[in-house]
Amino acid sequence: MPAADVPVMQDAGILLSDDLVAIEQASIDILLKSDPLPGSLALDRQAAAGEDILMKIHDKPYLLQLEEASRLGLGDRKYELKEIG
Repeated sequence: MPAADVPVMQDAGILLSDDLVAIEQASIDILLKSDPLPGSLALDRQAAAGEDILMKIHDKPYLLQLEEASRLGLGDRKYELKEIG
């Protein structure tokens, strides 16, 4: 990117999976629990804690990609989180 802005939410860590749909669903679920960071675009768009920050910022139905990938058999939206190390 030619310029960087204040992150909209805190870094949630690293996830690993061999199922691309499950890893995307888990990532989204974790991010949906995040609070917007001060001074970020999320607060400019009036996103509050507990709201879908991604939708507030981009106004795009991003879950359609997961639904279609699952329908095509590319993976499963069900997952189990296991903390390691």
